[in-house]
Amino acid sequence: MPKILITNNYDNTVKELIKGLKPNDFDLVFIEPFSKEEFLRSCIKVEYFLVGGRLPIDSEVLSKASQLKMIQRTGVGLDQIDLEYLKNNKIPLYVNKGINASAVAEHTLLLILAVLRKLNIADGLLKSGIWKKQALGVQTSEVRGKTIGLIGLGSIGEKVALLLQPFGVKVLYNKRNRLDASIEQKLDIEYVSLASLFKHADIVSLHCSYNESTKEIINKSSIDLMKNEAIVINTSRGKLINELDLVDALKNRKVKGVGLDVFQEEPLSSESELTKLDNAILTPHVGGITKESFSDMFIKAFQNITHFEKGNLAEIESSKVC
Repeated sequence: MPKILITNNYDNTVKELIKGLKPNDFDLVFIEPFSKEEFLRSCIKVEYFLVGGRLPIDSEVLSKASQLKMIQRTGVGLDQIDLEYLKNNKIPLYVNKGINASAVAEHTLLLILAVLRKLNIADGLLKSGIWKKQALGVQTSEVRGKTIGLIGLGSIGEKVALLLQPFGVKVLYNKRNRLDASIEQKLDIEYVSLASLFKHADIVSLHCSYNESTKEIINKSSIDLMKNEAIVINTSRGKLINELDLVDALKNRKVKGVGLDVFQEEPLSSESELTKLDNAILTPHVGGITKESFSDMFIKAFQNITHFEKGNLAEIESSKVC
């Protein structure tokens, strides 16, 4: 039977879940022990990669995978995959765009609310036996009346805009190609330049892909354009932010607070300055992972691999990257 290599590192509970979703006509291969060396050994005799996590799918790996027919990505990020090698060697790559968009959008809203209401501080004080009601409450803020700037507006950004509609906010957005007026009206959003977004937004939320033009789009220069005590939210890619510049702004209260689900280096080191700041709410790149979205991702990925193996390319619902 054809083999599917799972390139991410999962604990036994998650592995059992994945095994339960596997099509009967395939074998699964897990990288055990999980390391680059074992990855290089495991990839030699498999027909499919099911790619998740941060382990690089580079030319060293791909050159050894002589039986590889196709790569299926569970999510949307491509920065760990050598696209040039795939194109040159005609190895198809499919991406499940939008499969976890609702989960990430909800997590974005969660972080916005948590930062505004200082949820981490309220939780910590109460668990320490300290009942601090009015004194803490007057330091928090509502979403109502805020201007929120969305950088990037794909399937996740659009869902964030829709989730924000009941809150009575103004939503600005910037992306490479402006949306049609009808979509802007439906989402109740206004297109502005990036500089204008930084200048006018109370909350800046990142939803763009990572590439050379977006690398460290949040840095000292962009922070200097922001309102004093602006809030930054990132559920996209960690390398969109210069973390040293952000930490400095958080310490000086130029940036009021941040909600971060992604980081320049993952997993985030316990020594990171971000972990020492009470105005930083951090989550471990879990925004796109819920019970529902995780199952949906693997069900759809396995369906696509099955269609590919049977030659039913028209039935594949994922987007083909190359």
